[in-house]
Amino acid sequence: MRNNQQLKPLGRGHYGVVRRCISIKTGQQFAMKTIRKARVSRVESLLREVQILRKVSHPNIIELVDVYEDEMNLHLVTELCTGGELFDRILEKTESEEGRYSERDAMTLVTKILSAIAYCHDEHNICHRDLKPENFLFKDKADDSELKIIDFGLSRFEETDQIMTTRVGTPYCVHTMPSKCSLGPMDKPLQLSSRLRRFTGMSNLKRAALNVIANQLTEADIGHLRDAFREIDADNNGSICVDELKMVVKKEVGRDAWRARGVLEPWTAPSSKAVTGYKSRLLMSIQLSVMCVPMQCTAQEFLAATIDRNVFIREDNVRRAFQHFDIEGSGSITLANLVSIFGSEDHAREIVGDIDLDGDGEISFDEFRQMMEEDQTTTTATATFKKPVDSAAAAAVPTTAALTGA
Repeated sequence: MRNNQQLKPLGRGHYGVVRRCISIKTGQQFAMKTIRKARVSRVESLLREVQILRKVSHPNIIELVDVYEDEMNLHLVTELCTGGELFDRILEKTESEEGRYSERDAMTLVTKILSAIAYCHDEHNICHRDLKPENFLFKDKADDSELKIIDFGLSRFEETDQIMTTRVGTPYCVHTMPSKCSLGPMDKPLQLSSRLRRFTGMSNLKRAALNVIANQLTEADIGHLRDAFREIDADNNGSICVDELKMVVKKEVGRDAWRARGVLEPWTAPSSKAVTGYKSRLLMSIQLSVMCVPMQCTAQEFLAATIDRNVFIREDNVRRAFQHFDIEGSGSITLANLVSIFGSEDHAREIVGDIDLDGDGEISFDEFRQMMEEDQTTTTATATFKKPVDSAAAAAVPTTAALTGA
């Protein structure tokens, strides 16, 4: 990597870290995803992702610039995208004065998405298999920024006409009838269910940490969430179920349908037929929204799941949660600490394997904080977390030299 200068991390995940880097020759900035090879249990999937990215060239697909490899890591250099996820842009729109994406703006985005998907399908027989708002990045912060599809880790080439049957993807974005998914506007209850389903996709340690933080927050931080829980808990039994959440969302849909003038002709009052159609589309999105919300959710779980991100990633809150798990106050969370909390050594080893990025067998505060700041929602249908690969196993997996041409 002599041609590139590394800068501070942009984000971290299970397999490694993403950094901003600068070409020493040209001064151009890129993103560099560093993957620890010992953590990749299926090297063939990594090989396939790189092969796919090298093959495609489309304005709405992330561009792979170069690949480097050293003894420990594989480094993928891609174009730099600084505009954030489509998911976050949608949420920002719901909190804006407009309250949602306009039909015209949504049409522009969907056209770009479908153009990239059609290119993959028609030109290269590539199926992405994990399309979701979090896997679309904006090139920059501009309102008219280009949109890029990222993360081809679950993608595959399909040269035959056989139907693919392996269940992969992110559960809350998988729908039994995807052709009927709605792009209708989101409201507060839908944001609520979005946070709940994200909570279910987090690691057990992160969920436990959010519970610790929720226990220590003041009413100023979570009082409004307690009120929201009481409103949803129709039978006042101290827990909410999917049916209660649906009822609250349906009430909001009934109100919003009569305010849906942006979806209808702006110069006419919404007719009953138009309102019914709007409600049907939005109710269909509710089915998708609550699909992976737990069947029962206690008040404590609700608070932990719905804490505002800006609150739970505050330094003082993250440090208090870290200190809760660092039982001896040693400055690191050890395997023994996790066994005492979660009760299973195998489970504790999985947690350490997911978060311990420097491989020292413990979780430092920096590693813990990075876990709290990152999303952990992508999974296959067969496994959410993979055990770390030991040195003997790592030596037995296929080589990645083919990626760099070594």
